Amino acid sequence: MYFLAFMITFSLAGFATAASPTWSTYQPGTFSSVDIRINEEIGEGSAATISLPVPLFPREEKKGPQWGGHFACHDANFTGACHYYVEKRGACHEYEKENWEKYTSIGPDKGQWCYFYEGEQCLGDHVELRHPGSRNLRRKRFDNRVKSWNCWKDE
Repeated sequence: MYFLAFMITFSLAGFATAASPTWSTYQPGTFSSVDIRINEEIGEGSAATISLPVPLFPREEKKGPQWGGHFACHDANFTGACHYYVEKRGACHEYEKENWEKYTSIGPDKGQWCYFYEGEQCLGDHVELRHPGSRNLRRKRFDNRVKSWNCWKDE
């Protein structure tokens, strides 16, 4: 799945400092909110840029029982670099090589279950996930191991 970065810039005038990262809540399968991370001191009059993933192809083109999606993020609790994938169910798919062995949290959409494999072409050891997925694959001893996946519709 290819994504186009949509940039939003806003002023943080009057915003003091953030002692720790601040997060919004994300529900897998929706783009209703955005994760915002503030890690450094930000002075008055500073600006920040947020990049939102926007599919190059409208999701409506990939609807129906043969299509399934999942949300995958590099860090625990659906944070860090995140991607939403929509592909045909019942077929093996591979992540982009730059995302191999980097996902820590994965959430399949409702109504489906998926195997996530450590090898290319859906080979090797795997972990099975259903909605809402896993906020931390380390608990399943599968953190940063996934290269490919296959999903099926719940019957």
